[in-house]
Amino acid sequence: MNLTINAGPFTFKARMEWDAAPLTCAAFAKVLPFHSKLIQARWSCESAWIPLGDYKLGVGFENHTSHPAPGDILFYPGGYS
Repeated sequence: MNLTINAGPFTFKARMEWDAAPLTCAAFAKVLPFHSKLIQARWSCESAWIPLGDYKLGVGFENHTSHPAPGDILFYPGGYS
């Protein structure tokens, strides 16, 4: 499944990594189309953050990393800081 991400005047193409994170992809696919605000990350200056508020994706850590590659979209299930 390919995605189109619109952020202001910018449009990005993305793909779901079903083989690497099937539970996360399935949970996110259920909420598409997804609309939210995008905030420049305070801690890295190279990331953007989408506040989910009280929304829970309903999956735990899956194929997680502490060193994301450029273009990766990460879902933080909470519980660790």
